Amino acid sequence: MSYRPTSSMVKLAIFNIIGDIEGLMFLELFAGSATISLEAKKRGAIPTAVDISNKNVKTKDVKFVKRDVLSFLKSSKEQFDIVFADPPYKFQDYDKLLFLVKNVLSEGGLFILEHSSKLDFGSKDKRVYGDTAISFWYKEEL
Repeated sequence: MSYRPTSSMVKLAIFNIIGDIEGLMFLELFAGSATISLEAKKRGAIPTAVDISNKNVKTKDVKFVKRDVLSFLKSSKEQFDIVFADPPYKFQDYDKLLFLVKNVLSEGGLFILEHSSKLDFGSKDKRVYGDTAISFWYKEEL
């Protein structure tokens, strides 16, 4: 699958929107090089990154789980305050992702999905940045 790294503008927008994350458990799905997790760590969060491949990860500052994302979401017992996902271009299983992410979100937790601006998942909060959109849901909205 081909990947699209999160642009600097979108990354900055995400962290400006979510505000203070010091001490929060942060999960990045489809992490690639884990740049979002690294930024979360800089801002005081406790990050975990999940991706099927670890070939792009060049840091030991982030807990990395080498695993299929949907499999991880089905079986993980960990809870996270914020979950960020940036699936690859050809990802097809958005319905499964939106369903399974509830398993790892803490009460009141926030799920952030980066996706093509052409897609709409019915979130109450969707921000568009050119071809990219970011949709936000609290656990109870999923």
